[in-house]
Amino acid sequence: MAQTMTDSHKQCLAIKRLAEKSYITNVVKHDSLFAKLEWTFSFGSLVFHHDESSTPVDFSKYRMRLVYRPNKKGNDKIKVFIEEPALEKKKHFWQDGSLCLWKGSNFQWKKGMNIEKDLFPSICTWIYHYEKWVETGFWHGEEANH
Repeated sequence: MAQTMTDSHKQCLAIKRLAEKSYITNVVKHDSLFAKLEWTFSFGSLVFHHDESSTPVDFSKYRMRLVYRPNKKGNDKIKVFIEEPALEKKKHFWQDGSLCLWKGSNFQWKKGMNIEKDLFPSICTWIYHYEKWVETGFWHGEEANH
């Protein structure tokens, strides 16, 4: 009888695939007694595709913490935090310090979504827009009040 893979196991495999592709490095899985999975990782150098152009970007200075709570609902299920570097300017963060990756009313994390395909591109896009905002004073991505 074949076993069904749990959602938590699928998310662990998604993190593993990102590391195998060298999109993220220095991955550490933090075991928890609570109903959550947590990883810290650094970014590698990536090619960012935006506005029909490709731009090599070095996101390696960013160390992230990703918290996945399979028993929560919606956007409380998954949270992303920047551990390093300490950011002097703040824009598009939730009160708990996690990144505001999506307009809450337009997006909810749903069953079947995947860290590799559904979350990782949003993190990269957020960092890209954040760096452009620090550089130019203008947030080039979508914005919502929070």
